[in-house]
Amino acid sequence: MFGLCGNACLIETIDLLAQKVYGIRSSANAFPESLDRARQDHLDMIKALRGSHRDDLIVLARRHLEPSPQAYIKAYERRFAKPI
Repeated sequence: MFGLCGNACLIETIDLLAQKVYGIRSSANAFPESLDRARQDHLDMIKALRGSHRDDLIVLARRHLEPSPQAYIKAYERRFAKPI
């Protein structure tokens, strides 16, 4: 999606950052319901792009990225939380 922006520097930066956070983003997809949501998000984003609905696309893209850091934080806390 970002590859269509025409800004080579921005495209390269987004690609680099996407590679660095791949582990975090993929941790959210460990559950079937998460994958279902991601799939539906992608379909909704394509629809927004085709309809030139910029505001909808922004909301969808932000919502799509929310589960990743939340899943990563929960996994980190389960693994490294100090016993009470």
